[in-house]
Amino acid sequence: MKIITSTIKTLPGTVGLYDPIPMDRIYLIEELLFDRNKKDVPPAKRAELHAEFFKAVFSCVEEWKLEGLTGAVTFDDLRAGAQLKRKVLGELEGWITTEVMALYYGDTSDPNA
Repeated sequence: MKIITSTIKTLPGTVGLYDPIPMDRIYLIEELLFDRNKKDVPPAKRAELHAEFFKAVFSCVEEWKLEGLTGAVTFDDLRAGAQLKRKVLGELEGWITTEVMALYYGDTSDPNA
């Protein structure tokens, strides 16, 4: 598990990411990235794919230890439960996505992989 420290002032604490990321989640992220980036995707479908991408990214979190967010937290929990203000949720989405994608791309640093 890779432990990352929150960069969000209103959510101090840590998050544990699966390291390495499980293959089923890697395949899902790759599929969603491919589908989301197609040029002929209608706006409504693009929004749906965007939400599915965040769900896949958040599924790479093994452990939440952020002030106010503990236990099993899913993207749907955060969206539906209104636990966070929209701005903070956006910051959390950006931070977790950046960290997960760094692990994701780190897995492909070996040209023979």
